[in-house]
Amino acid sequence: MGGPDLKRNSRVKFVRRSHTLKVKAHELAKFCDADVYLIINHKRGSFVYSSVDDKLWPPSDEKLEQKHPGIDRWSFNKMESLPERSESHLSRLTRYFAARSEHLRSLENLYGKMDLANIVADKEGLKIVSLKHDHVF
Repeated sequence: MGGPDLKRNSRVKFVRRSHTLKVKAHELAKFCDADVYLIINHKRGSFVYSSVDDKLWPPSDEKLEQKHPGIDRWSFNKMESLPERSESHLSRLTRYFAARSEHLRSLENLYGKMDLANIVADKEGLKIVSLKHDHVF
């Protein structure tokens, strides 16, 4: 028994992310009618995906430049220099509902300890007044 595998997380992350890239490359080709060529070269192995059944595709860099002058090329450094992606709408919504749920739980705990017959809401419904304890919440 050798103990915990310290590199397991790294391997799992690589497998998951490379699988996601493969699926996304295929979806881009299938649903967006794009020609996609993906190469993943890693010490654990290499993978090539081509959405075009042609051994001459993708073309060489020279042919790409001829066919698409001013092609937009992205390097690792260019991607690294991009600002962090903002939080997704789903993440913000999830955080919002978690905060609201926590707030409701705290109100349930508070009201569970009070006699509801002695609780009155003000006109706007913004404050809850306990007639028994003279507290404003």
